[in-house]
Amino acid sequence: MNDRTLASGRMSTERSGYTAVAVVVLILCMMPSTFIMGVPVPLIGGMSAALASLIWRSDTRLQAALGLAWLSTAVSFTASLNNGLPTIEVAKAALGMGLFLTALIFLPQKIAHLRAYPAPTLEILAILICLAFILEKFQVFSMKEIGLVDWFETRNYTANFDTRPSGLYSEPSWMALSLIGLSVAMLGKPGRFKPFAIAISLFCAAWCGSSIGLLMAALVTSWIVVNAPIPVHRREVRALVKVVSVFGVILASLAVFPFIDADQARKILMPFDYGSGVSRFLRPIPYLQDVLARTPFFGQGLSYMTERLLGLTGLAVLPVNVMLDTGLFGVAVYGIFIATTLVKMRASAFSCLLVMILLLSLGMQYSPWQAILIVMISSMSRPSEQVRAYRAAHRG
Repeated sequence: MNDRTLASGRMSTERSGYTAVAVVVLILCMMPSTFIMGVPVPLIGGMSAALASLIWRSDTRLQAALGLAWLSTAVSFTASLNNGLPTIEVAKAALGMGLFLTALIFLPQKIAHLRAYPAPTLEILAILICLAFILEKFQVFSMKEIGLVDWFETRNYTANFDTRPSGLYSEPSWMALSLIGLSVAMLGKPGRFKPFAIAISLFCAAWCGSSIGLLMAALVTSWIVVNAPIPVHRREVRALVKVVSVFGVILASLAVFPFIDADQARKILMPFDYGSGVSRFLRPIPYLQDVLARTPFFGQGLSYMTERLLGLTGLAVLPVNVMLDTGLFGVAVYGIFIATTLVKMRASAFSCLLVMILLLSLGMQYSPWQAILIVMISSMSRPSEQVRAYRAAHRG
């Protein structure tokens, strides 16, 4: 056995080990409503991702980015201390911030491994999420009843459970966003189960009662129809196929419409006529004005949002949450890391649109879960790349 064979075997073993870790990290990061001794599981996933990447990778640029992430965390942590010892909430927020930024550095490599891996990892995870939702929807089995799914709490606030079915998640919008992220990540992935997994994921995201889920499912479905590679060469025939596909989607939408709550569409068109829109976009305005007047650069501290504002506003817009807690400094840091991720993943304009909607509909700036959603959405293959992949698969 020559050296080349040994080197190839070592690379294969390392790639398999890295993929196995990527699977574990993905599963852990996709469970934001599951807690172990009060610690959300995604924090464990984020730490696993950071440790695994440090073990396998020695790229100085990654190390520099990691150093910047934790330096930013340290600055925000220090600015949060009001001449006293840190509280538990400040410590948890600091850890979450560091892991969110760390996840944006290392998770693109892991998602790339999973998208190139032939095993149906993403498909199985999406189908399991849908299955848990369907079982709860038809009152067969509920994760909430057995205590697997819980809700974030602090010493000053205890939330009431969302009674709508949401499977592995504490509310439908979280489940919908997870399914959208997985669907987008599966678009450029080989696999025989991919079409079924994407279809049922988009259907459940639209059906779960979340307006954000309905909007993003409609956008992703439209993108798939418009940009799907057509296995014909004549332009006129391709155009005809596209038109037929559009009418097919319209007919399918009419068939699905009875499953959709009419309020979902109304909330998208008139968000400020509903409490969720007012709570999400209008109620934080006085608190933002207070931060800009008093502490514009470093905000009110890492625990301000969780200890003071939970229950008073929606806190579901990431830039708003970051501004409240860490000020303009935090907004700049998060903006730099998210923009770098989009550039690194060569995100298309449509991916950037979906990421923007995600940032305006979810405010989990201290959880690697939202970081992995950003990475998965950014990984969407461009139409030209899908066409090349299709032709390569059907060559000969």
